[in-house]
Amino acid sequence: MSEEEIKVTAELTVRIDPEVARALGRLLFEGVQIPIAPPAPSENLPRLLSVEQAAEYLGLSKNALYGLRYTGGAPVAIRVGRRLRFRLEDLEAWLEENRSEDSRRY
Repeated sequence: MSEEEIKVTAELTVRIDPEVARALGRLLFEGVQIPIAPPAPSENLPRLLSVEQAAEYLGLSKNALYGLRYTGGAPVAIRVGRRLRFRLEDLEAWLEENRSEDSRRY
């Protein structure tokens, strides 16, 4: 079975089965609105954690994480509107940067 292209909007072109293309064309011709789901999140996009999630990941209380931010010693945070978010990669980098070579030192 071959595929053919159908122009769904001025911004989106998809490859679909010819029978589906004909049915979709009929629906569009009749003025039927067809919702298109947004793309699934990519694994390449950073996962943003809330303050609570970041604190739990680091083994800290939420207040301890805020305290580190106040003193300038916290992981990099991203402000999204009024909320702080942390990328998992930034938390891991912060842990690595703050790793002690000698477990007896604090």
